[in-house]
Amino acid sequence: MRPLIALFSNNWDYFIKNEYSNQPDLISRSSKYVAHKWAQILEPISTAEIALFQESLLDTQDNYPGTYRRFIHVGSSLEDRIRNLFELCFEKGYTKVLFVETFAAHLSTKSMTNALRALDENDLVFTPTETGTVCMMGMNLEIFPIWSSYDFNTKDCIVEMLTECLEKNISYSIRSVLDQSTTESFFRSEIEKFNEKSVTD
Repeated sequence: MRPLIALFSNNWDYFIKNEYSNQPDLISRSSKYVAHKWAQILEPISTAEIALFQESLLDTQDNYPGTYRRFIHVGSSLEDRIRNLFELCFEKGYTKVLFVETFAAHLSTKSMTNALRALDENDLVFTPTETGTVCMMGMNLEIFPIWSSYDFNTKDCIVEMLTECLEKNISYSIRSVLDQSTTESFFRSEIEKFNEKSVTD
């Protein structure tokens, strides 16, 4: 079975809905923009399957390609939802899963391909943010039991993950650090330009 890229639609869903809470047309156009960006990034990648994890299978703002598998978030906290994402994917038979938050849609096709390649050679692959959390993480089935009770997305979890890898002799690859504040500024600007263009078209 091919590896799975699991798109986790969380932060940007909330950002878009909060930013344009009284403007449903802007929510719709902004959601289309994020989905379009991911479609551009992932379309050239034929070595992996793709799944979208979202709040509801009835999400009216789901503008992602119909070829993506759909699952819903399960869990009372962000950490629970990420943990359950990996557990479900492994239960479905996947042995390599690359989790990535949809807010990281400025990543390139090359960076995603390199992360998949690194996952072939390592047990754990992750892209940290400057706050110490992760926005992209790949994991092999064999090491999931080690992380099944782990708070994946808490502050400074990268330090704890590295310590765990060294203590348990787990091979890992760290991708370039993601500046989350820069990413948010970039997305605000891009979404605003996209919305302005949509209004004038």
